Amino acid sequence: MRYIPALLIFTGCLLAVSSGAPRRITVVDCFNMTVAPENAIVLKDGRWFLGTGDGVTVSVAVVDIKNGFIRIEKGKEGWLEAALFFKKDGTPILVMSMKMLKGSLCSVEDSVQVFEIREGVAVETASLLPILPMDPFFKEGFDFFDKKKIGDFAHTVRVSYRLPRRGADIKATLDMACFEWVTGRDGGVGAEMSPEDKIHIRNFLEGIKCKVIDIKWDMDKGRFVVDDACR
Repeated sequence: MRYIPALLIFTGCLLAVSSGAPRRITVVDCFNMTVAPENAIVLKDGRWFLGTGDGVTVSVAVVDIKNGFIRIEKGKEGWLEAALFFKKDGTPILVMSMKMLKGSLCSVEDSVQVFEIREGVAVETASLLPILPMDPFFKEGFDFFDKKKIGDFAHTVRVSYRLPRRGADIKATLDMACFEWVTGRDGGVGAEMSPEDKIHIRNFLEGIKCKVIDIKWDMDKGRFVVDDACR
């Protein structure tokens, strides 16, 4: 669990149970504070399930209580991840990141949210996590791209946030799935690229500085900090 001293875990993050004895708060507890009761994650017959709100449950791909991590998958439609961090005083911080397709690889709903758990209530606290612009991922910044150089391909990339199952670094990742599909690099629709399009694609690829930037959890500061390294 995100590098917190054992004493703080057991003094600052406790829940009451039916026996009256306290237990450590888990990533499932925190996740369930952010959703309606019918959408909660529950354990049934040794397996974790997510409620869909219509009485149906779906299996959850990963629930790692020890490392404070959840991953929910919907096949090719997308995924949702949740990871639990702690401030130095033991306050739980839950981060949730989601990517869902809306018809194609180029029509995507994605988001990243941060919740601070205060007295059993999840309070959204966006200021704890910096949301990166596109500029750091490109050699000359993103603004240097214009239609004369790369056509419309600037609209085919986005930044997604992959949460850690182990360690404490969120990976802000240049998501190029739409670009790969549009340009035919993964067998998508781009097989009929014009000579001009091919020049645009080359200019675009040559402009990329890196595809991953780490955002590190700083327990002392109680917030995430962007790493200067770009890879």
